[in-house]
Amino acid sequence: MIESGEKPEEYRDMTPYWVKRLVDTDNFLAGEPIPYRHYDAVEFTLGYPKKEDTSRRMTFEVASVGAAKGNPQWGAPTDKSVFIIKLGSRVK
Repeated sequence: MIESGEKPEEYRDMTPYWVKRLVDTDNFLAGEPIPYRHYDAVEFTLGYPKKEDTSRRMTFEVASVGAAKGNPQWGAPTDKSVFIIKLGSRVK
């Protein structure tokens, strides 16, 4: 769905693993908006391809990172909020 352009965002559960990677905890102040880390791009792979196997890799610009309820038709859970990585243009 991401490859075809039908799904413009990716979801991650709000676990300590993803909080550490997506939230700028060094600049977090209680009562203020959550500061998310900045990423230029995200790469998706099909399995564990070799570096030279570009047919099993897709790279997209990261438009934004946030948290909310996602679209269940795109795989988001219906009962909780998730991190949402909004995708921009395909780079590779």
